[in-house]
Amino acid sequence: MSIKVNLGCGDHILPGWQNHDLLVDGTDITEPLPYDDDSVSYILAEHIIEHLDSKGALAMLDSCHRIMSPGGVLRISVPALDKILELYVMYEQYLNILLGQEGLSTACRRDSVNLVLTQWEHKTWWNTGLLRAVLWARGFEQIKECHYGESEHEPLANIEGHSTNHWLNIHFPGIADVTKKEVAIMEATK
Repeated sequence: MSIKVNLGCGDHILPGWQNHDLLVDGTDITEPLPYDDDSVSYILAEHIIEHLDSKGALAMLDSCHRIMSPGGVLRISVPALDKILELYVMYEQYLNILLGQEGLSTACRRDSVNLVLTQWEHKTWWNTGLLRAVLWARGFEQIKECHYGESEHEPLANIEGHSTNHWLNIHFPGIADVTKKEVAIMEATK
């Protein structure tokens, strides 16, 4: 039986997965994860690593690598600054959605970048190249960028929950399509 782990799950509880979050079950993902070495087949870490400082992010990745079985797959997603900046050129709607938040006075790029950097308690900032490099440096192999909902591994296909987050969609109508485009998603094996 394959073990599937969802780290930083929040309210995105996946049936058949072992779901962990500091607020759900008290799991601190910056500490060694409670699994034997080489025991986990799949790990999902969706929109969580950016909430950790650099030391915590590296500790989480090291712990994921330790518990993954050979050939196991980590699927990790982060808001990616390179993709966010590309959206400015392509999608005026992106700015309008982000800047609908209370406290922002003008619809400008500076405010929207600052929103992404500061609004959701992000402690580290990522881009596609940095995520790939850090995964490689921590020992992961076959690092592949993926599109939202797509995976060569059936358990990881259509698994994301961030853009379907009920709170986000209530407070930011229309944000679901945008959040799918601002994210870097990588799959990497041990």
